[in-house]
Amino acid sequence: MPRYQRTDSFTLTIEADIKDRAYVEKYFRVLDQIYNGCLDVALKRLHKLQMDPEYQKLVKDKTIKGRSKKIHEKQIEYGYTEYQLHEKAAEMKHHFSDIVGIDECQKQATKAFRAVEKIRFHQADSVRHHSRYDDTSVEGKSKNSALNYRKGLLYIGKTHRYEIIIKPDDSYAQEAIRNNRLKYVRLLRKTIRGKTRYFVQLVLRGTPPRKHEYGPETVVTGLDVGVSTVAEVSKNHVELHELGPDIPVIDAEIRRINRAMDRSRRASNPEYFNEDGTIRKGRKKWHYSNRYSRMRKKRKELYRKRALQLKTSHEMLANEILERSTTVICETMNYRALQKRSKKTTHNSRNGRFNRKSRFGKALANHAPSMFEQLLDQKLHYIGKELIRTDTAKIRASQINHVNGEAIKKDLSVRKFEIDGNIVQRDLYSAFITGHTVYSSEDSLKPDMVDFESCANDFETFLILQDRELKSIANTANLSWYIS
Repeated sequence: MPRYQRTDSFTLTIEADIKDRAYVEKYFRVLDQIYNGCLDVALKRLHKLQMDPEYQKLVKDKTIKGRSKKIHEKQIEYGYTEYQLHEKAAEMKHHFSDIVGIDECQKQATKAFRAVEKIRFHQADSVRHHSRYDDTSVEGKSKNSALNYRKGLLYIGKTHRYEIIIKPDDSYAQEAIRNNRLKYVRLLRKTIRGKTRYFVQLVLRGTPPRKHEYGPETVVTGLDVGVSTVAEVSKNHVELHELGPDIPVIDAEIRRINRAMDRSRRASNPEYFNEDGTIRKGRKKWHYSNRYSRMRKKRKELYRKRALQLKTSHEMLANEILERSTTVICETMNYRALQKRSKKTTHNSRNGRFNRKSRFGKALANHAPSMFEQLLDQKLHYIGKELIRTDTAKIRASQINHVNGEAIKKDLSVRKFEIDGNIVQRDLYSAFITGHTVYSSEDSLKPDMVDFESCANDFETFLILQDRELKSIANTANLSWYIS
């Protein structure tokens, strides 16, 4: 039996009443330095590993017997493993043994290793070091770490303790702490309206107290999650939602702030720019004016507000969907691929100009469909269920015709089409098909087949509910442009 077993957990966030800010800032600064040091060590070791001819051969040839084991042996040879990086973090800790604990240092090493692993697996081109302007977090590994929580107090080391602010009427937090065991503690540093505030995240074992009623699992809901919308279809409900409908658009204001910051930086550091305006090569120590610092805080606050409002909007929508059904099926989407620029160069047939190569990067940033899926899946896990994702390669929900079983590829500009003499909206019909998918065999990991018989039985009801929803949308300003 393993020593540690994976158990369900959830996070409770509470504000900490920290008066001794100088010590806590020093605590964060030390751990940021350890993270940056581990990041540099991991990058150097990865570079040496990738230059090894034997490793290069193992990476290219996937037919080599025992390939994974040999790659791991090469990693150990060059010191490029998570636990060898823990040893490096322990060496760095000796200089700050009176400030930080070993668990926090090892967790920083783990973060650094995971960041560099993205480069090894070609998921990122570079890694970013922590700066003093970043909102970072530190965490322990267990309830016995130097960073821990006991009886309403946050402990940092042996001598520093701070009160946790739990409101008397916050029954949710009180019930969560009373009925669940502590796993470990995470400390967050956030800049809110230009001021630094500290929050404690208690990672508790179990499931959070219920705030909402959940719908029946007998009702199957199909979702079509797009770049900016979510289509929801079940036997008794059809609705097209906009992701983050009330989130303010800050792109124009961000552009103005960025231009002003660039002018300020150029005025404060003229020696680092060439006559043509380009930045000179070599190491630099930038100097920033007070105006630059104020604009940076303003930009950071804009991003923070939008991110918080977007997450709140997604959680409300996820709760609304789960109140109707807890058996939810959606397509498997690759949002990372949608962010990339198109490789093909095309021309506009009307005016002969080059078409833009940009795709959906800005829309994905403004509406965050991936975050919505993640929150929905997280809420389902709290009740012992999960978000079911179909096999997109076998089920092309927006292309298939349930009457004859044919799949016809349609251009993205086609928002409505005809099925058996009836006009259907693309996203709603795709969600309808997704909700009628089944497993072709017991060995199938994902739903990979459409149940055409149940589609035929429910299609008439879907048409009635769809027409009602489209009429409702046409009378509002939110999505009327999307269905026209």
